[in-house]
Amino acid sequence: MATNKREAQAPDYLLNFDVEVNIPKPAQIIVRLMVMLNAPLRRGKLGVRILECLQSIGPILHPSVVALWDSAIPKLIHYLGSMYFYSLASSQCDDHLLISLPVVPAHMGEDSWDSSTWEDLALRLLSETIKVVNEEEFTISLATALSQQIPVRRQNSSSPCHKCNTHSSIQ
Repeated sequence: MATNKREAQAPDYLLNFDVEVNIPKPAQIIVRLMVMLNAPLRRGKLGVRILECLQSIGPILHPSVVALWDSAIPKLIHYLGSMYFYSLASSQCDDHLLISLPVVPAHMGEDSWDSSTWEDLALRLLSETIKVVNEEEFTISLATALSQQIPVRRQNSSSPCHKCNTHSSIQ
């Protein structure tokens, strides 16, 4: 539905997060969905659905992410799609990669899943999102939202919250 409203530029597509106080803020939505991407093969096509959601609501979350996400997310979906043994039409993938993805043989599936590669790609999407927005307030909001996820995910040291925290403290 969000994709259709986005394409139609429906007047009820965009939200004013200052007026709609009972809706999580954009940074909270982005972080929650990025954390859920930690296990994209769980529950069917969860990762694909999360990526489709991010792409569909990108303009609502921040106008600066639209070009990046419209280019990168179809490639990530294609990468995950190869894990589900389906592929997207090549017309959905732009030749100018903002995120370069490894070539995945068509025969690869969940048995040959490389979680490390996926985590690197997801973290790169987050990193590139921060770069393209280039606003200190946005970055602080993401960091705050991420820190709020840490207690929830503390039991799992492989969670993206732990990795983002470790990654950011190194740099």
